Amino acid sequence: MIYNTVPIDNVIGKIIRDTRLTEMSYTADMPVWISEVLKMLLGTRQLAFKTTTVKSCFHKGKLPCTMMVLDAVVKNGRRLKFRDIEGIALPTFNGADDYWQSVIPDESGVPEPMKYWGTIKQIPTSDTGEWYALEPGYLVTSFREGEVVLWYRAMPHDKRGMPLIPDDIYLHNSIYWYVRAKLIGTGWKDPVYGNDDRVAMDRFDDNSVRATSSMDFATPDMVAGMSDINLRWYPPKNYWETLGNYVSPDNLL
Repeated sequence: MIYNTVPIDNVIGKIIRDTRLTEMSYTADMPVWISEVLKMLLGTRQLAFKTTTVKSCFHKGKLPCTMMVLDAVVKNGRRLKFRDIEGIALPTFNGADDYWQSVIPDESGVPEPMKYWGTIKQIPTSDTGEWYALEPGYLVTSFREGEVVLWYRAMPHDKRGMPLIPDDIYLHNSIYWYVRAKLIGTGWKDPVYGNDDRVAMDRFDDNSVRATSSMDFATPDMVAGMSDINLRWYPPKNYWETLGNYVSPDNLL
């Protein structure tokens, strides 16, 4: 299911109100914890396709903060190979396993994921021996300086850089209880549960199962709602001839 996205402000506000949180320094960690939930529950769902230019200086370049999956690194029109922890350089392209992401065509009439993966597949692999590796928050390159183009999938975000989350009640509840458990884990004393985060984690587990299911499959209520919207009603017999006049129920069949 593809949902509309909403800001995380409502969830964070509810957490602050319910816990009577007065130490606002915790709010700086909440977007990080929320991103953890989204990565656990949604995986690569609802991600946006992005490209950006990164400058490598002294073998390092800063990765985009919203990046969830890096699909390709391109230099001078060629894809660099990825160097894993064993020092083996592998092709960057990892397969188009997320075609379900979106089927809405763009201005060219081509569905976005097909255009994204199709373009990557057409970029030849570099034969210069140059490679890249990943460190937390950074791109590591075999060359000292230069510019590369990143092809990646990112979590949707607003103008402030804050994550946008799917508008699903179970996902909102999952985030709520996960963040509350993480607050307890920092040593903060919850006004209801004290220093015990087990209740919060149990409720997170319950809602996370429902959130994952609702992201993948429509509920019976959703199906019924879509049927009500999309169902075309056929006019009764002699509709136009009797328009504006009282029609006996016996003549409607």
